[in-house]
Amino acid sequence: MLVAAVVSHAGVPAQAQSTWLPTSGTTAWVTGTAWSNGSIPNSTGALAVFPTAGPNASVLSSTVTTGTISYTAASGNLVLSGSNGVTTDVITLATASGSPTINVNGSAQLYFYTDLAGTQGYTKTGSGVLIFRYNTDNLTYTGTTTLGGGSVQINQDGSLGNVNNPILVSANSALQSISGNQQGTITLPSTRTITINSGVTFTLQNSGTGNSTIVNGPITGAGNLTLVSNSFGLNGANTYAGNTTIRSATVSLGASSPLSSGALTLNSAGAAANQLSTLVDLGGQSQSVSSLAMTIGGSNQVTNTFRNGSLSVTGGNMLVGSGSTGAVTGTTTLDLRGLSSFSYTNASGTFAVNTTGTLAGGASVVKGGTFATVVSTATTNAVTAAHVQIGNSTDGPNLSQSTLGLGQTNTYNTGTLTIGAYRGNGTVSYLAGVSGGSLVLRGVSGGSSRVDNVYVGFKSGGDNFGNGVLDVSAGSIDAMVDSFVVGRYFANASNAQTGTFTMGSGTVNATTLGLGIVLVPSGSAGTPAITSVVNQSGGLVKASTVVFGSNGATLGTNLPTFTSTYNLSGGTLAAATIAAGSGPFNGSSNRRIVWTGGVIQNYDSLTDLAITGTSGSGGSLTLALSGAGPQTFAPTTGRQITVGSNTVISGTGGIVVGGPGAVVLTGSALYAGATVVNSGSLIVDTSLPNSSSVTVALGATLGGVGTIAAPISMAGVVAPGDAGAYGALTVGSLNLASSSITLLGIGGTSRGTSYDAIDVTQASSLTYGGGLSLSFNDIFTDNTSFGLFGVNGTPSGSYASVTASGSYGLLTFSNAGGVWTASAGNGQTLTFTESTGTLSIIPEPTLVLSGVMTVGLAGLLIARRRTSV
Repeated sequence: MLVAAVVSHAGVPAQAQSTWLPTSGTTAWVTGTAWSNGSIPNSTGALAVFPTAGPNASVLSSTVTTGTISYTAASGNLVLSGSNGVTTDVITLATASGSPTINVNGSAQLYFYTDLAGTQGYTKTGSGVLIFRYNTDNLTYTGTTTLGGGSVQINQDGSLGNVNNPILVSANSALQSISGNQQGTITLPSTRTITINSGVTFTLQNSGTGNSTIVNGPITGAGNLTLVSNSFGLNGANTYAGNTTIRSATVSLGASSPLSSGALTLNSAGAAANQLSTLVDLGGQSQSVSSLAMTIGGSNQVTNTFRNGSLSVTGGNMLVGSGSTGAVTGTTTLDLRGLSSFSYTNASGTFAVNTTGTLAGGASVVKGGTFATVVSTATTNAVTAAHVQIGNSTDGPNLSQSTLGLGQTNTYNTGTLTIGAYRGNGTVSYLAGVSGGSLVLRGVSGGSSRVDNVYVGFKSGGDNFGNGVLDVSAGSIDAMVDSFVVGRYFANASNAQTGTFTMGSGTVNATTLGLGIVLVPSGSAGTPAITSVVNQSGGLVKASTVVFGSNGATLGTNLPTFTSTYNLSGGTLAAATIAAGSGPFNGSSNRRIVWTGGVIQNYDSLTDLAITGTSGSGGSLTLALSGAGPQTFAPTTGRQITVGSNTVISGTGGIVVGGPGAVVLTGSALYAGATVVNSGSLIVDTSLPNSSSVTVALGATLGGVGTIAAPISMAGVVAPGDAGAYGALTVGSLNLASSSITLLGIGGTSRGTSYDAIDVTQASSLTYGGGLSLSFNDIFTDNTSFGLFGVNGTPSGSYASVTASGSYGLLTFSNAGGVWTASAGNGQTLTFTESTGTLSIIPEPTLVLSGVMTVGLAGLLIARRRTSV
């Protein structure tokens, strides 16, 4: 209950203080017997006390003068009226010094149906309500209207006296338009200033449906302003410094009429439609506030809207939530789309879009309610916060969804970005209608700093939430991140979780990119299904390490089922390591790169790329190839991409080597499409049983010690073995074009171990062409033979040249019917026979040295032995 007291003013004679005696009916003020001691309070400084509700006083076509009117009843109504309700009767307030006073105690209501005159203004005290209801008079008093407590209800601006009368708010007070008043809009003129003292809150309230208030004068002082219900127009040069609260109202600011730069709170309460919508029109201004908070008391749709200007929040935690304590359902919408720009800056704060309601029954029970929070941002947005969180709930309703809609230009500088968290799901995407938008993610300090952690889906409770979606496919992303995790499981539970990241352009630069990460510090016996999806249709994802499903729960018997899928349909994936994670996992886990377009590349010019799985059922890493054409590995100069142990390349598609470096295949390669080496090198150290064809372009190299069943069209270099080692390459058929070069190294007599060889398994499927270049690393005894080609049937074609280098010097062979011979300087003759694919060293030369040595080919062969392919 509000409390007020009768005020006695110093200097007022005791005999001038009179108490109203009637207990019912209406009695004329000037009736002597109506007052204690028969003393009518009708003089300057007099004190009129009304202790009881109901017995009204009437001013009968006369002017009454008093210094103080005090209605001391705790509740109930008192009416001061003229004869028969005529409003021409006058009460004049006057004191010898200071301000006259009208006091209304408790929750009582004092009605004035008379004119109020005087030159000293008045001070309203007490917690009750002073009402000028149905009083159509333009009150004639002059001076300051001081609001010292409770409420004053007005019917029009004239209820505040002369247009030049200022308003001083000295204690928490409200100025209200009267419910059902005759004027839909009350306009306070530019000459009527409002000053709010420090530590004081001034409330402007439209009490009736459809009422509105326009304040054309300035609002000044150090105090706080609260605007309640319907609509307000603020057009003065406001300088007040306190906080602002807007409760379910539309507020329109003039072009030079800002709100305070203090804290701004949007408050909604109740269930009626007019209590659940707040709109702030900034009038084209750049508005700054120290904090922005939204509080909810109802359970229905709540919409908060800003438009026409820019808004900057410079501190505090910015929390946008839905649902209130005990609510059954709740949705909050913060709509900033009408702003040209929005910023939130607090490097130690939290920017959160959450569902904060609590359903009856406690937070430990999953109930059937629905909570949702939607934030639609401005055209240009900049957020700096220690933590940006989209999707979290203090309770467990049936559905808990938080959504952040991105504008055209967005910069988020943060230590941690979490999308989907405890008992809540989260989504971040561009707003409908945004085309070519941009999202920049940096650390708190901005610049080139990295975000510590990005979590798209963060499960930290035993419920069906913690799911996250980050979809920037309608625009671009520019992210610098240490740890970017899609699907982080941090709970001793078995509930399913999903995380999805989708991009179409831009760059994600991450130290680690994780698709499904379990970390339970105290161990877990859970068996969760964790679905992590990355969709890349363009742009660059550059990560030192890409991890598919990792279980860090070192205690307990946690066996998560990882479904970790990277859908690469465009752009570039560049990494140093792409691997299945460590720790135990369910055998039905599935780790896949679904490759329908785009490029896989090594991390940088100094770093190779290794792609590996892990042993056991569900541990392999699959590259599933599909799409209209083969997919491209693009190793850079001097670097290598290795598709290694526990990997599977599958699908109907094929692969292309499209960079100057090397691609090494050592895992399972079961894909059915074509294999194309356009540049660089392809080293096959596994079996290619299903590839439809192998094509090696001019300038490219094919090597390795594996088996290739498909026909090979060779316009480049074939060089069996791995980098720095000898080996034997097995092929189904080999067609050596005129531009091709066959490089074979010979360092010993063990086939495939100390000298290179090529086996052609299909009958009569070897076609010679181009040049054969031999590199010797030793001098061999007479009658030594080397099976350089394993020939099935009869080869066709013929080499255009055969040369040698190394231990025997530079030699050029001569051809006679498919038998190539060269005489070495040591008296031996080297003979290569195309029909058998055999190189022989015989003691007596049969052909003399002829021709000119091809120094370039000899040098190329030596270089292949000394450097990595």
